[in-house]
Formats: sequence, structure tokens, C-alpha cells
Amino acid sequence: MPLDLFLIGLITALGGVSAAAAVALWPHLREWCEDSLFPWLEKNLPQLAPHVRDAFAAIDDAVTAVRRAVKQAWRHLRENLLKQVVLLQRESSSRWVRRVTSWVAKVLESGRRVPVQVVTEQVCCWEDLPAEVRDEWLRQGHARQEIDVTKLRDRELAAC
Repeated sequence: MPLDLFLIGLITALGGVSAAAAVALWPHLREWCEDSLFPWLEKNLPQLAPHVRDAFAAIDDAVTAVRRAVKQAWRHLRENLLKQVVLLQRESSSRWVRRVTSWVAKVLESGRRVPVQVVTEQVCCWEDLPAEVRDEWLRQGHARQEIDVTKLRDRELAAC
């Protein structure tokens, strides 16, 4: 069971990074290229435009495959990951604690699924905190922030 929980945590972390890059950023980059880059190339460097479009099409194929894989992996993970919440709390000027609470579905020998709560805690440095947590602390003095990872990822992946 500990290995399964480790893998769930690892997949969640990797999925989060991949989802952010492949799902959130790519549509914006694609839109910018369609609205700005491609028209500019057609007007100013028409001989280069078809090559850039070909390269972009190849990149789009790869990114689309990654986006599909991330969505599929997340759906598979969500079958067993009921909820995951990260609590970041300041304990001193240089010490923050990251507490990850996950509720996972454990399948008993009888085949019955039961929720199990798993809590991990880790001390982290200021520079290892997410940018929005550092920003909230510096601007608002919020020494405690909670992030519902499952809700956030579900919303990100549903947006596309």
C-alpha cells in the first residue's frame, strides 16, 4: 500500500505540472500564434511562414497527444483519488510546512471500496513555495493557505 500511495502522489505532482503546461498554456500560445505571429509572418516574412506553420503543426500534434494523455491519466487517477488538499502554513520566517491530505479509495479483499485518509507533511523553504502563496504572504500576510488540488485540476482539465 505505501508504494501505491507514493505513486498516486507522484502521478498527481507530475500530472499537475503537465496539466499546467500542456492544458493551460498551449491554447493561449496557439491563439497568439493564430492572431499575431502567423499574420505577421505572412506580411513580413512570407518565405518563412509556411515553414513556421509546418513546425507549429508538428508541435501541436505532440502537445495534443500529451494533453490527451494527461486527461486520461487524471481520469484514471480520479477513480481512486477522491480528494487531495494541500495546506501550506508558515511556522517561522524561513520555515513553512506543506501538509498534503489525500482521500483515496482502498479496495478491500471483499471488493468493497472504502475511503482512506493519508496525510504527509514536509518542511519547505520559502523559494519552494508556489508563487501565488509567496505573493499572498507578501501582499496580505496570509500565513496559511489551502489548495484543493483535485478541484483545481478538475477545473483545468474540463476547460479544454
